[in-house]
This record gives sequence, structure tokens and C-alpha cells, in this order.
Amino acid sequence: MIQKGREMKKIICFIFLGMALSCTQNLFSSTQIQVSSNQLTFSASAPPAIFYIEDSQGHRSGADPLAVTNNNGQQVTNRLGLQEIPSSATDQDNESSGDFDSDNDANIVPNSTTMWSVDIYDGGAQTYTLNVKGIESGIEQISVGGILTTSHKVVKNLVSVLITKGELRQMTVAFNPAANILTFQRIVKPGDLVSDVKAACQLNQITSAHVCKRLEEKAEAIQDALGDHHEKEAKELVKSFLHFLGDSRPVGCKDNDDHDAIQEPALTILVEDAKALLKSLENTEGNQH
Repeated sequence: MIQKGREMKKIICFIFLGMALSCTQNLFSSTQIQVSSNQLTFSASAPPAIFYIEDSQGHRSGADPLAVTNNNGQQVTNRLGLQEIPSSATDQDNESSGDFDSDNDANIVPNSTTMWSVDIYDGGAQTYTLNVKGIESGIEQISVGGILTTSHKVVKNLVSVLITKGELRQMTVAFNPAANILTFQRIVKPGDLVSDVKAACQLNQITSAHVCKRLEEKAEAIQDALGDHHEKEAKELVKSFLHFLGDSRPVGCKDNDDHDAIQEPALTILVEDAKALLKSLENTEGNQH
């Protein structure tokens, strides 16, 4: 399919003349934002998911989780998405065959995916919440980049998320532009681990039915322990889950090969899920003393 004008629809330019000037233009809006020091950028293709960012004050920018999203990842009724975070810009980009060939809408054939992006300017050192809402099963990859405009320093990462339709996944994103540091921490609710294991199995990211069954059993045992408020039991079960994934395996453990059936990025996602859950349990245990 011809994808014309994907670079034409959104233009981001930096002019370094003492102060950086960033201008963001798209088909539906034209904004100019003065940028003095830093920029944080998120981008991902929908489907399988849409995303929105929440700052420390509860402001949101990105796709609207309450708006209708079509099969191509577009929100036609809310072209600008959410732009509540101060000095932020949201863009959805679905260039289509025929967009620049004719004024007749009947000639426009949408692409199968829509690129969503959020730019936050001069947010400073802050921790954001990245919210990822599934619109179909799959693996979403979200590119996150921090830019220190005064020195042209860039720090970036690619975050993978296992997606189940209708479910929400979250993680914190901490950006410290002065230190040029960008860090991530998954937020894992009790049912997320089971859901992510099942998603990995359904997507053939886990190639062994035996490993799928064992991981589902372990994840369900963790969920049950958490539901019964048996935090110490849940903590030990999470450690066992990590051992099964090949992480922090004790000397002499015989489960040498089971984790080999788990493909990337599912293996990394499940390990990070379990470690985030373990950290949460350890924090809870520490607060009780």
C-alpha cells in the first residue's frame, strides 16, 4: 500500500539560535511551542494498542481511552486526541493511498495502522505513567526518547508490551534531562501476570504447551496468594516464577531448558513483570515493619 506524505503530515524542527524553537504541524492543527531545554517523545503504531501519558498532576496526553478506535487504529471523532499536559502535542498519522491524489474522499484507502505520537516539551525532571490499552491481541512496541535540546544529547529506549484486547497495561517513565537518564518500571496488578502468560502462549511466543501450562499454573498460584493477602507466600511464588524463567536461578536448579521455549520479547516482558511484582511485595513488607 502506498503511504504518501507520512513525513509531510508531521514536521518537527529544532532551530538552535540561543533558544530552541520546536514547531509541530499536522493535518488537523498547527501549534508552535517554545522549547528552551528538553523534549520527551513517545510513539507507537496502533493496533494492537493505543496509549496515553499521564503526568504527576494527573494531566493526560495521547489517544483518548474513551473514544472509539477503528480497526486501523484511528480515532476519527477525536482527531487531536488528549492534550492536557502543559506544552504537549498529540498526533495520529494514518497516511492513505489517494490522500494527496484527489479531493474525492472515495479514493482514500486507509492504512492498516496508525502512528500515534506524544511530544512533551520542557517537562523537566518528572515521572510519568505510560498507559497502554489493548484494541486487539498482539505485541506493542513503544519508542520513548528524551532530548536535551541545549546539548543535542539523546537517550532512547524501545518498550515491548504483551497486549490483550480491552486490558490496560501501565509503567512509570522517569525522565531526568539534566542527568540524561530515562528509566522504566512496569506496574503489575495481580491479574496481569496470568493475562500476559496467556497472551504469550496465544501469540506463540511460548512454543511449548508444557511450559505454557506450568507458567499459567505458577502465575495463577501467585494471583490466588495475592487475593488471599498472603504476601509472603506470593513473594516466594514470584521467586519460583523467576527461577523458571531462567532468572536468579539457584545453584543446582535443574530447570535448565524450560525458559528456552519462551521467545523474545515475551521472555523479557515476563521477567520484568515478575520483578516489578516482587519489588512491590518487598516494599509492602518493608512498610509493615
